[in-house]
Amino acid sequence: MRLLRFADDARLRPATPLLPLLVASLAAMLCQFSFAQNFTSSITGIVTDPTSAAVAGAKVELKNMATNDVRDATSGNDGSYQFNNLIPGTYEVDVTASGFKTFSRLNLILTANTNASVNVPLQIGGTEQKVEVTASSVLLDTETANNSVTMDTQLIESLPNSTRNPLNFVFAVAGTTIAPGGQTQKSGSLDQMSSNFGINGGRTGDEAILIDGAPSQAVDWGGLMVSPLQDSVQEQQIVQNTYDAQYERAGAGIVTMITKGGTYQFHGEAYDYLQNSFLNANSWYNNEYDIGRQPFKQNQFGGNIGGPILKRWKLFFFGGYEGLRQPNTQSTGLITVPTQAERNGDFSQALNANGSLDTIYNPFSTVTANNNSGYTRTPFAGNVVPANLMNSVGQKIVNLYPLPNRAGTGPNDLNNYYAQGAGDTFNDKMDTRVDWEQSTAHRLFVRWSDRFRQDVSVPCFFCNGADTGVNQTNNGFQGVINDTITPSPTWVINSFFSYSRWKETHIAQGYGAASASTIGLANSLFQAPLLPTIYPDNGYSSLSNGSYEQYIRYSSTAEVNVTKQLSRHTLKFGANFDVQMINSISEAAVSFNFGSDLTSCDPDPNGGACDALNYSSTLTGNAIASMLLGTSDGGGQGINIDPAMSLHTYGTYIQDQWRVTPRLTINAGLRYENQRPATERFNRLMYFNANVLNPISAQVEPLLGRPVYGEFQYASANNRYAWPPDNTNFAPRMGVAYKITDRFVARAGAGIFFLPPSAMITFDNPGEY
Repeated sequence: MRLLRFADDARLRPATPLLPLLVASLAAMLCQFSFAQNFTSSITGIVTDPTSAAVAGAKVELKNMATNDVRDATSGNDGSYQFNNLIPGTYEVDVTASGFKTFSRLNLILTANTNASVNVPLQIGGTEQKVEVTASSVLLDTETANNSVTMDTQLIESLPNSTRNPLNFVFAVAGTTIAPGGQTQKSGSLDQMSSNFGINGGRTGDEAILIDGAPSQAVDWGGLMVSPLQDSVQEQQIVQNTYDAQYERAGAGIVTMITKGGTYQFHGEAYDYLQNSFLNANSWYNNEYDIGRQPFKQNQFGGNIGGPILKRWKLFFFGGYEGLRQPNTQSTGLITVPTQAERNGDFSQALNANGSLDTIYNPFSTVTANNNSGYTRTPFAGNVVPANLMNSVGQKIVNLYPLPNRAGTGPNDLNNYYAQGAGDTFNDKMDTRVDWEQSTAHRLFVRWSDRFRQDVSVPCFFCNGADTGVNQTNNGFQGVINDTITPSPTWVINSFFSYSRWKETHIAQGYGAASASTIGLANSLFQAPLLPTIYPDNGYSSLSNGSYEQYIRYSSTAEVNVTKQLSRHTLKFGANFDVQMINSISEAAVSFNFGSDLTSCDPDPNGGACDALNYSSTLTGNAIASMLLGTSDGGGQGINIDPAMSLHTYGTYIQDQWRVTPRLTINAGLRYENQRPATERFNRLMYFNANVLNPISAQVEPLLGRPVYGEFQYASANNRYAWPPDNTNFAPRMGVAYKITDRFVARAGAGIFFLPPSAMITFDNPGEY
């Protein structure tokens, strides 16, 4: 529900300088910069007389109808003109020439990354006479091989969107695939998950997501640093193949979002979108097990406003805020916990699924069978574990379980516990943008997007530190500065600078409520002050999530793009420098596995004794009995470093857009890309060097008759790289566009693209590369 929307004529109200402090703050952040790409467009055309002959020297004026920004050009000897580095928007073209009527075409909608043609047919007459075309039209890209789908403001506002993340619209485009394993959250609230998709068969995360030309993806798995608000997006474009040489590290398409800027009129709105369980149906799972409908409520609210700051300086602003409050009810699902008798060591009523007694054997009675064909064990009398054999740590672990609160199913009393609890999702986000049309030769804008809170908290069901849930906190921001200078009608210099940061934290729900000392183990033995993670067999629920993880990601870049207009050629060239980093903390307590094998005895059909090769049995032994006895059958404790990884990339390109004829355009470009190998701040990387002599070579060479090479080594000041560098990454690109009619364009193209090394710089196994 939109509560309020308004538009006001700025000429009737004084403008107030609201944002100079924001501009100064953003400038202070530019000690580091982030990856950027050129998202601007161009308009070209030919001015002709009634005989279709070229008209040279015609004055062409292009005006942005929202900001009144004006560009001037003069048609050449062949009648052609061109305007480069145009921001997306609605434009007006006015053409005057001596002896001809003035031509005016309004409401030309120019989308991002579009090279459009607007040909001008002049009519004989005086310049005081005017031919005016007012019909609105979206300009078609007629001069590149890029295949794209563009969504404008009206479409973005009209389509349904459950969480109002603009990237959800990517899934409405044919050829978009969900990440393997269901990791994409089309209905989730976390910005980072909204980039987890593939385009046209490309691998997930290999697309590039650009916001006002600057990327918003992390270096490791491509998670989104920050997403703008849906109502802050003027336009979203999905390029399903990329042939222009300016694009780097994107082999699976480009998604470009252009944010809104202010205009001469004030525009604003306030809204609230509410969902609740009043009209929601119960889930199939709840109906199946006679569980009532869970409460649900989602409240997404916010507003935005844009307009002039100082009209005479052509200084405009746009800002928006959005909050999400989603209290929710979560459940354990149907799980199995030990009964009170089992907690006391009494398994006399413990049955198997077939109704037979689940016999418990004493692991400390294991001896060699008389015929030496295997081993044998003695069952506990009465199927009860004696108190004097119980392990104090094991007892404390078992007592972390709650008691059953519902009747179990089957002879073995499964699914005897169910609980519900309250969880919460809190989001707060904002976007701010300031545009300054300093002159016809200089345009500048700054944008700041911030998700200063995206928290997901889970309920406690056991509430003693043994819950398996994980609370998550996220915050991140992106600052962008775009500067466009037009020193002459044939030269345009466009620069991007941006800086992004995203901090992600995963904390076990039981953090602070319990630790290893709670069950009688020393906290000093483990990295994280948490309960060990317990994994039992026989269908019993696991306990705890003994991990603490924090990942801080940075992306910094500077990029310059230059355009030179010639008669039939448009030359583009530029360079970029990227720095991307991730600092990781991944700490955990120990994990213990408890199975039935150490309290079971699987009879050997040949000798009657327990099978020497397989103690495990589906009809004897019990994980809770093994736990009480302190006989774990596995587990581990990992000690991880806290790596501080960084990756630098250099790139440069040159591209020629050659208008061979008014209908045929050829784009040819070459990109050079050098993605330097990752480094770790303190050289704690380890890698296998196959070229050095192994330390054992001297001992085994007499036996093998040859030396043995290869050993693991740590990085050093002389060799810091995680993998060998590659300095020969040249990427040619070629595209052809042929305009069959004004609304029908045939395209073809090919290129080489170098993908980001996301699989090589990840937090999955820190310190091992």
